Amino acid sequence: MNDNDKRPIVTIALMAALADGAASPEEQGQLREAMNRLGITDSEGLTQAARTGHLDLDQVVKSLSDDAARAYAYELALVVCNAGGPANDREQAFLLKLRGALGLGTTAVAQLEHDAAALASASPATSASSGGGGAAGPDLEQMILQQAILAGAVELLPDRLANLVILPLQLRLVYQIGRSYGQQL
Repeated sequence: MNDNDKRPIVTIALMAALADGAASPEEQGQLREAMNRLGITDSEGLTQAARTGHLDLDQVVKSLSDDAARAYAYELALVVCNAGGPANDREQAFLLKLRGALGLGTTAVAQLEHDAAALASASPATSASSGGGGAAGPDLEQMILQQAILAGAVELLPDRLANLVILPLQLRLVYQIGRSYGQQL
């Protein structure tokens, strides 16, 4: 991926976040993380264009230089759509349209989609035992330890796959810790 691919990739991620009409806090977090990782600091223009609907997905996709950039754009869109839980119908429709525009076959992305959906819908192992008490008990500590071990193991995957898995794990962990202290999103 070259530097000219970074803005189109972030643009596609923005379009993914807005596919259902609004970007959730989790999706916004994923977008900020992606922008930081890619070194995009001037996101205001991209965000405004995506919000107003002045972007054509096919045009943005055509500006990507190679297969690696197209695959990364899809992976990032998949992560963004599944950031707040399993992708809804409108997000699924966007991902389907994006996959077609990128020329990615169903088999090429099937495992990625399956993994992202499984992570997004996974319920916390200790959610029943750590009900909003406000104290970090052994159950919460055990859940944090399990998540840290899982994230460490996933780090052994290739870079893009690790990012696809670790970011939702971290978001879910923060959500679970907040929920154990009685905080709501």
